[in-house]
Amino acid sequence: MKLKPSVKGAMKQLNIDKLKRNQIKPINAILDKHDTMVIAPTSYGKSLLYQIPAVIQKKKLTVVIEPLLALIHDQVEKLQQRNISAAYLDSTQTHKEQDIVKEDLRNRKVQLFYIAPERLETGILSQIEKNNEIGMVVVDECHCVATWGNSFREAYLTIGEHIEGLKKRPVVVALSASIPLENRPQIIVSTPI
Repeated sequence: MKLKPSVKGAMKQLNIDKLKRNQIKPINAILDKHDTMVIAPTSYGKSLLYQIPAVIQKKKLTVVIEPLLALIHDQVEKLQQRNISAAYLDSTQTHKEQDIVKEDLRNRKVQLFYIAPERLETGILSQIEKNNEIGMVVVDECHCVATWGNSFREAYLTIGEHIEGLKKRPVVVALSASIPLENRPQIIVSTPI
């Protein structure tokens, strides 16, 4: 499978020399505006599957829903080290830090925006849609929809409602290392792929 020409520039910016053969198909699918679900082992490079399209489509905002603050902080730090405009909002930030992120979002200075699913309940997607075109919503570790959504993190079950509430529907990407077959229908409906 051939790489789209724009992918090579994004790879360079992300400091990636080579992609795995199985990474090319989902990247191309996302760039062709297809909702995409990828189940791949840990250390496969799943974050590249959405980061490369996000870098290519820099005028559109990519919203990444992550389950853990440590994952959010790690991803944002790595992207910022590569001069890619990434930000997050979470409870560890001061009000001033949150205000700076919100201002950057209003001024379209953010390419990748990371949040926990509970942040969706504040209406954040519709707020940022006023000033940004949301090109992609990524549900990383999407197995959490089925494993946590039904027990202690109900916000996972309403991700789809928040996406469907947008004026313009973005591409939806769901990623996980493991999704049991019986959980896939719930993830597809809840995210909505």
